[in-house]
Amino acid sequence: MLKNHVYVGDMAQGRNRVKSYKIHKIEAVPEEDWIVVQYTHEPLVDRESFEKAMQLLKRDTRTAPKQKQLYLFSGFLRCADCGRAMSRIASKELYVYYQCGTYKSLSKKACTMHLIKSTRLEAATSYAIQQQVHLAVSYSAIVSQINLAPLKKSQSVRLNEYVKNQLQEDIAHDQISIQEYIDPFTGEPVDKGRKK
Repeated sequence: MLKNHVYVGDMAQGRNRVKSYKIHKIEAVPEEDWIVVQYTHEPLVDRESFEKAMQLLKRDTRTAPKQKQLYLFSGFLRCADCGRAMSRIASKELYVYYQCGTYKSLSKKACTMHLIKSTRLEAATSYAIQQQVHLAVSYSAIVSQINLAPLKKSQSVRLNEYVKNQLQEDIAHDQISIQEYIDPFTGEPVDKGRKK
């Protein structure tokens, strides 16, 4: 399912061919030689998820020689300087660390010795994931506050207009004098003829 273009709404043809009409042996055709027509039908999987799955499948996630276990960071770590994959090294299973593949196998002069302990890498990865989760939760709280903000602003504008109208009525009915009312925004007395 992860490699089949039909699930994403595409039709892929020419994936296999018969070698000869006499032999009837079917052989696979390389993916770049397939005939793919996009958007032929309703997709079951969205295109973005399909592309992510394809990228993950293309990663180099081989196991070490004579080992069956696939480790956590297999195919994900790259050297920052040369871009080559980092190799997992275990010294008597006490210390596990990752080292630049160029430095380890090709040349000590081609790249510097980049080294990181597995425990430190796991802790840093865990911390980064926790921070991303925290940000996602914080963003949802901020979005809900933003959605409520226009309501609060409109309420404060209405309340401000109500207070100004009441003060103008009080001034008009001579219940308070102009000198008693000072505009809170300018700090000056309000003119009788000016409307706020």
